[in-house]
Amino acid sequence: NAIDPTTKENATISGFYYQYTVMLLLIVSGMHRYILQALAQTYELIPVNGAVFRSEPLMKAVIGFMSQYINIGFQICLPIFCVTLIVNVVLGILAKVAPQMNMFSVGIQLKLLAGLGVLVLTISMLPSVCNFITTKMQQMVVAVVKGLM
Repeated sequence: NAIDPTTKENATISGFYYQYTVMLLLIVSGMHRYILQALAQTYELIPVNGAVFRSEPLMKAVIGFMSQYINIGFQICLPIFCVTLIVNVVLGILAKVAPQMNMFSVGIQLKLLAGLGVLVLTISMLPSVCNFITTKMQQMVVAVVKGLM
C-alpha cells in the first residue's frame, strides 16, 4: 500500500498502475478532449444556477435508469448463468445415478470449462453489446437531463 497524495488515502500499487494506465490510454486515444468537451456542453445545457428540478420526470428517468441497468446486467450474464444452471442440473442427476463418483472434484472443472467455453463463444458479440450499452447510456443521460429542465 502507498498513500495517494491527492486524496490522502491508502491505495495499492496496482491501483496506481491501473489509474495511470487508464489516464495514458485516455490521452493517447484523445478521449480527454471528448471528456472536456462534454463537461463544457453541460454548462451550455444547464447554466450555472439555472437548474430546476422537476421531481416527476426526474423520478421516472431514475427508475427507468435502474430498471435498464438491471435488465442489461442480466442480459450480459444470462448465457453463463444458463450454462452453469444446466451443468448443475446434470451434476445433480449424476450424483443420484452414480453416488460413488466425487461430484465436487468433477463439478469444479466441468463448471470452469463450460463457463470459459461460453465466454469464448460469446466474446464475438462484445462489440454489439458495447454499442447497445452505449446507446442505452446516451438515452438514459438524455432522459435525466430532460428531467432537470
